[in-house]
Amino acid sequence: MFMIKNAFKYLIPRYKFCYQFKTRDLYEQKLNSLYDTYSKAEDAQSRISVVNDAIKLQQEEYEQFTIDKKKQHYDGYYRDLVNLVQLYMQTNERSKCQEILDKVVNANYYEDYVDNEQGKHAFLAELNIVLSMLNLNNLRVADKYAKTALDSLKYFSDFHCPLIRSVALNQKIEQDDLELDNEIRNIDNITNQFQLIAKIAHERGQTQEAIDAIGFKAGIQDQMSQLLRQIFDNQIKVKTNLNQKELQRYFLRLLHSQAVTLKLLAKYSIDIKKYEDAQSLLDAGFNYFDYLIEIKMIDPIENNYIVHLIQQYRLNHLIQAEQSKQNEIVNKLNQIFSSAKPEDISIYSLIDYEMFKIEYLGANCEKLDAHIKELTNDVPTLLEYYELKINYFIGQNQLDDAFQTCLKQIELIKEFFDAQHYQFGGAVIKATDILIQQGKIDEAQKFFQTFIESQKDYPNQDLLPGILKFYSTAFQLYTEAIQKKPIQELIDQFERIAIPSYEFELKKHRVMIDIFYFKGEKKSAQKRIEEAIKILTHTYPNEILKKQFLVKLKE
Repeated sequence: MFMIKNAFKYLIPRYKFCYQFKTRDLYEQKLNSLYDTYSKAEDAQSRISVVNDAIKLQQEEYEQFTIDKKKQHYDGYYRDLVNLVQLYMQTNERSKCQEILDKVVNANYYEDYVDNEQGKHAFLAELNIVLSMLNLNNLRVADKYAKTALDSLKYFSDFHCPLIRSVALNQKIEQDDLELDNEIRNIDNITNQFQLIAKIAHERGQTQEAIDAIGFKAGIQDQMSQLLRQIFDNQIKVKTNLNQKELQRYFLRLLHSQAVTLKLLAKYSIDIKKYEDAQSLLDAGFNYFDYLIEIKMIDPIENNYIVHLIQQYRLNHLIQAEQSKQNEIVNKLNQIFSSAKPEDISIYSLIDYEMFKIEYLGANCEKLDAHIKELTNDVPTLLEYYELKINYFIGQNQLDDAFQTCLKQIELIKEFFDAQHYQFGGAVIKATDILIQQGKIDEAQKFFQTFIESQKDYPNQDLLPGILKFYSTAFQLYTEAIQKKPIQELIDQFERIAIPSYEFELKKHRVMIDIFYFKGEKKSAQKRIEEAIKILTHTYPNEILKKQFLVKLKE
């Protein structure tokens, strides 16, 4: 999921300019043949085999024809190893990744780049990104490697990639003598790296940083697509070895990548409640997707398009758009899934579709549970699944099941990430809330201690003082209410705690509902239930969680 899928193509430019191939056509032919095989390979395992063959071939050429061997390996050997690691990461072969990386980090890899500053920064960018991905169990370390990689990427924007420099400086690109092939290679490489940097930022709960990284990627892609349109219209001339058909194929792949980028930007914008931005991004994404479907480059059942439709529904739901718009999306999704061939529907499309139906249409979890069992080693999807199941169980008032699912979510985060992961603190708090709802106040206090111990890693540090005060006061309220002590002063203190989050408004209502029931003030409790339902109907619509309060209203 995190990997650069086209790693091998970044190896080719070095081969093309390697002086040996000017006199040894056989090696160039063999390498070109391997490149063609790599391009047609559909899975990472097949590509790993091709890259290993390419490494052996170059080493053989180096040993056979290099007279003055100052090094043990050919130029670029270590960068090839890093690219190989990227592929092994796709197949989740972590032990092989570490074994290869040990060879790299313990070697004098700088000797490959004594007179090649551009190559050195390309290598360092890829190496640090890989190190970042392999250290996600320590997100602070992962972030350090990602930012080191970014420093190397900026070298290209400053010195070796006119198009990227034009985006960074918001200037018009100078097309004279532009070497398009080199520009394409650099852009594909750098946009992939920015995608990974955004991923790490998102895992740490830094959504705005993720948007900034993905936004820069979107700007680069937009500039490139404009440049290609000018080339097709014969408005400008550039230096390239690609023919018209190859350029057109690259252009269509670029349009698809732009659509996916806009989908991700829209999701992040909804997450931080920038709804107008999200709608603009969704509209732009639909323009790309609809065109690609029209020319039959992609099918409507493609997962990216399914998710884009669901994000539009999600946004409409939050801004309470007309029901007719929602019905239109539901009908479109139903039609896509009913008309698609089963073998064309990916497991991810099935999972996203079932999650959508559970969250918004009242479906049960039976089909989703079955689909999830087909997944292996997809941690982000599992975390999303657990989050949905927790809310589903809470809505059904199945609090034991909700708590056990919370524990699974926490253990999964601890296994693959650390307390800096954006979902860790929230998962611990949710488990605490469930224990409180079950009346297990002593256990809740002990469990909340886990949050206190990891509070420095909580992504929303500005909310932290309010959260700590909220729970310390809530625990005191429950304890003294159970002991029949006077609590009006504590209630007033609790009501004054202000945390700018609809979730904490709901938490406050839940606590006060319990307290009013303790005091025998059923009417006051019913009033707070109605206020909670209003929040979940109008302010932040959530049909799953609303069910729990609707049940309470009937008690």
